[in-house]
Amino acid sequence: MKQISYFSVFTVLLFSASGISAQNAGQGGDISSIMTKIQHQLNSQPRIVNNHERLDPTGFNFFPSCATHEGEADIPDNGVDFTDGGCAVGPANLSLNIQLDQCVSGRCNGYTWFGDPRHDFDWYKLELATTQTVYWTCFASFDPVVYIIQGPCATASLVGYVGGFAGIPLTYSAVLAPGTYYLVISPYSVGHQVNTDGDYLAKVTTAPPSPPATWCAGSVPTLGEWGLILLALGLISVASFFILKKRTTFSV
Repeated sequence: MKQISYFSVFTVLLFSASGISAQNAGQGGDISSIMTKIQHQLNSQPRIVNNHERLDPTGFNFFPSCATHEGEADIPDNGVDFTDGGCAVGPANLSLNIQLDQCVSGRCNGYTWFGDPRHDFDWYKLELATTQTVYWTCFASFDPVVYIIQGPCATASLVGYVGGFAGIPLTYSAVLAPGTYYLVISPYSVGHQVNTDGDYLAKVTTAPPSPPATWCAGSVPTLGEWGLILLALGLISVASFFILKKRTTFSV
């Protein structure tokens, strides 16, 4: 298994290898029933993963300082997501705002609703003023599903979704017209199952995403920072030269 420092982005647009294809827009109305249909479809289809692309999320920092944390605890059995349950909770539209090029982090879990297995949906609201190609990317310690939903909640329709695996960066992209959209993350499975509970780091971009380890600006020096680094190295080299020259002069 590769070490986390050797990220190579495994961008998934249709996830055709797993037999799971993104669904198109046009499914308006009851978004909760749409999510339920997706859940059943995902769990009924075979899944194939390229183990050579799987990354070990152990030790990965899912909550870097650059990311906005959703601040939600695990949903208990028979509980309700009053933080970012989105349109699925009802007209309250409980979502967190997100902007282009923003990182967010959080946690999802499986639970039961009076015996019915469920999973946590985290909803992020994105407002677009112009047409954009949007890349919604998630890296998780659980098997994730990412969705893009066109709002508002009263007439919500599914743009598309894709399911993936723990330790593999997962991306769904679409060309979106101006308007309100919801970028959603959930576990692949429902209830109390393996790879249902865990942490995630996600980012929305207008270009194909870089590896998750580089999403925080501080993790990769900017050109200005590289200039300061090179200047410091140059000063150290000059100082070392004069110190060595002075010692050589005294030793003669």
